[in-house]
Amino acid sequence: MISARSEQLEQDRWATLNQLEESDSLSSKIAGEARTRGYDRAAASFEEKAERSRRRAKLICRALQDDETTETVEID
Repeated sequence: MISARSEQLEQDRWATLNQLEESDSLSSKIAGEARTRGYDRAAASFEEKAERSRRRAKLICRALQDDETTETVEID
């Protein structure tokens, strides 16, 4: 039962990591477009969103790495 929960948690972390990376990429792209068109405030807002996504993705990545270095112990 714990093993199944651990597996689900890992899958959820990977899904979250992928979503955050996509958010970073899209926000960065939109920020660049906004800056090119002279919408500096909108660009700054999207740059901040991209940065938040990057920071959160790093946290999830560390959690995934920590799980890889920690031996899983099954409890019956």
